[in-house]
Amino acid sequence: AGVPWGYRRRARLSLNYQPKTQQLQMGFRQANAKAIVDVVQCPVLVPQLEALLPAVRECLSALSALRHLGHVELVQADNGPLMVLRHTAALPAGDREKLERFSQTHGLSLYLAPQSEILEHIHGEAPWYTSDGLRLVFSPRDFIQVNDGVNQQMVRTALEWLDLQPEDRVLDLFCGMGNFTLPLATRAAHVVGVEGVPALVEKGRE
Repeated sequence: AGVPWGYRRRARLSLNYQPKTQQLQMGFRQANAKAIVDVVQCPVLVPQLEALLPAVRECLSALSALRHLGHVELVQADNGPLMVLRHTAALPAGDREKLERFSQTHGLSLYLAPQSEILEHIHGEAPWYTSDGLRLVFSPRDFIQVNDGVNQQMVRTALEWLDLQPEDRVLDLFCGMGNFTLPLATRAAHVVGVEGVPALVEKGRE
């Protein structure tokens, strides 16, 4: 089992501007409701992301397009944090400049999502994480295990239990971008990974 706090490396926070209070709500959706529970801290997030929450709120609250913000996603990659901002109307040049300065100041990669199927990389490196010493580059929209510590334990346990020999052949179903497949491939003669999401297949090939 992993640690009970400070383990989650991904969070998606809903955004909603309240005209009456002139405040931007930033938090999680209430269970079985549309209401947003404002979040000022989140102890289950990795410390790097939790520490960013006040600064993210301040930055987004200063945007002129704050009425057109949908949600913000924060991810902690091994090479630093990243932020994805979903917005429902075009951002003015001034807002884009503020966001880029924010990303530079806080050393994070910035992505903008004007539509659900569009992702615009504004600043920073492509994110990656390691699995058994191998570097896996991923897109902010790709699935990764939210608990890195438990993920590393799972990979180590799988390798230990399988006790692969150099002549072994392995089939990994629903392999994603290769979280298990690639470490297995360093130990077996032949490994086949099966995945139905083309984007994840391409990431695994990289």
